[in-house]
Amino acid sequence: MSDRQFVAVQFRSGERTYTYHNDGAPVWCGAVVKVPGRNPDDGWQRATVVEISHDEPDFETKAILGLVDETPT
Repeated sequence: MSDRQFVAVQFRSGERTYTYHNDGAPVWCGAVVKVPGRNPDDGWQRATVVEISHDEPDFETKAILGLVDETPT
């Protein structure tokens, strides 16, 4: 088993999930993460982790970029 997490995320609650991988600090269900935008110039998008696995899927995944800092300023 790998330390890599395969993370299913949703952009909006109740919609389909998309799978990314995470090689950094572990994330958890309910965490809000940054994922790459659809196009290279889009920066990143916010998504919520809904499922985590260590089993590699049979398709290529992109890396999550990290956690979204939701600390009030």
